[in-house]
Amino acid sequence: MTTLKEIFDSNAKSSPDKPFLGSRAKIIADNGTVTFGDYQWKTFAQTFEEAQSVGKYFVKHELSPKITNEEGTFRFVALYSKNRDEWVATDLGCMRAGITVVTLYDTLGQESIEYILDQTLMKTVVCSADKIKNIIDLKVAGKIKTTDTIIYYDTAKASDIELGKSSGLNLVSFEQILSEGKSIQDDESNWDKVTGETFYTFSYTSGTTGVPKGVMLTHRNFVANIGGLSFVDDKDNYNDKDIYISYLPLAHVFERLILLTSLAIKMQVGFYQGDVLKLTQDLAVLRPTVMVSVPRLYNRFYDLMQAKIKELSGFKKTLTEWGIQKKLTQLGATGKTTDTFYDALVFNKFRDILGGRVRTMITGSAPIAKEVLNFLKVAFCC
Repeated sequence: MTTLKEIFDSNAKSSPDKPFLGSRAKIIADNGTVTFGDYQWKTFAQTFEEAQSVGKYFVKHELSPKITNEEGTFRFVALYSKNRDEWVATDLGCMRAGITVVTLYDTLGQESIEYILDQTLMKTVVCSADKIKNIIDLKVAGKIKTTDTIIYYDTAKASDIELGKSSGLNLVSFEQILSEGKSIQDDESNWDKVTGETFYTFSYTSGTTGVPKGVMLTHRNFVANIGGLSFVDDKDNYNDKDIYISYLPLAHVFERLILLTSLAIKMQVGFYQGDVLKLTQDLAVLRPTVMVSVPRLYNRFYDLMQAKIKELSGFKKTLTEWGIQKKLTQLGATGKTTDTFYDALVFNKFRDILGGRVRTMITGSAPIAKEVLNFLKVAFCC
């Protein structure tokens, strides 16, 4: 296979009832307080149906018209939201229809978002309701002249909808997209053909100098990276029994690749509730087997665990230090990360921070100190 469409369609057909995307149930109390319950899962078949509805709606309403310039011919849609199952359904729906998704994120800033929407002659922005005002503000200021449609997740403020309409924007809820898209009769024969050279996404970096640079990534780019995982030792490889927690921004390539790898090998993806400060709560409920992060967070884990160890006294402190030293020596000699005796007495408490089941952790995007890496291996037993 050379396209993500082939992979998605194949797995949705062969494993329709396999759970794929999970989100914590949102519980709203009478006083308006919001809490989150257990994970609720959408299967491959349900995700495929939503993606298909998105694709059919976009094609019918011409929300991603062809743009031709010196680089070629493109269809674009902008996606602006935190990680969530609707984000994935939108992304996969566009991917199936040969539409290139351009990701937006807050740290770009309003000027960069304006630049990106103008450079791609963007017609449609799909975003969470809390981002609507950012797009409206640009429109009201007489900017982003080609953008005329916002599709939003969640419930939008009445004031945002009114202001959007008065500024010339058409606002449509994602629920309406799914409902109408499901009823559209379309055999997809009129859709653009998706090949390995079709651009799956443009990833705009924040840029060290000047304006953001749009990195043009094809289906073949991502399929090649997914295929590269076949070179990982079998004992460490992902499989369809694994579960991972998605909280790193999907707007960036690192998390996007892990998500697409999950799609390819049918690994379950559980989304965080949207607040990184409450990530440990999500980990405790999801209990993932795969943890993907960046050195900044791993360093925080390391610092917290070192502080806890320093607080110990007496035999507990001695036992913990013995365990760390023994496991580090064993790690260097054999690569083994577990020890029956010390894990039961010391390290299972550390493992519980991540839910107690993590067996593989991945780090990327920046360097990580060897002493931190080795300590985390023995502390988390993975």
